[in-house]
Amino acid sequence: MADKLKKSVIYLYGLPSFGFQIFIYVELMFFSAFLTDAVKMPVALAGSVLMITSIFDLIWVPVAGIILQKSNLKWGKFRSWLLIGPPVAAVLYVVQFLKIGDPMTNAITACAGFIVGHLVFDVYYSAHIAMNSALTDRV
Repeated sequence: MADKLKKSVIYLYGLPSFGFQIFIYVELMFFSAFLTDAVKMPVALAGSVLMITSIFDLIWVPVAGIILQKSNLKWGKFRSWLLIGPPVAAVLYVVQFLKIGDPMTNAITACAGFIVGHLVFDVYYSAHIAMNSALTDRV
């Protein structure tokens, strides 16, 4: 008979979800304020950035599932993304909040960081959720 996993191990499995949610909520609360207040971007341009990034975020969810299903990396289909995704996403998250040059340059940088970053976010979070079906209380 297999030994049972400790409750702490089972609960710690939710830690990546917590980290992902922190990333997203900070972004939701501060992205528009960053564009208008810190970067001093015109409101129309900030609205355009938010619209473009929202459209891509909508498109990336099914694309992330396709990428996840078609990939077969070194450490397995899902586990590899859990190792690669978060550091890449963190770097792109920082790029999204950089203030470089004029408002148009900042708009392009913010869009690029958001668009590519959210594709990576969606892929590794989908990998994490896909592994939930393998979670058991047995070693």
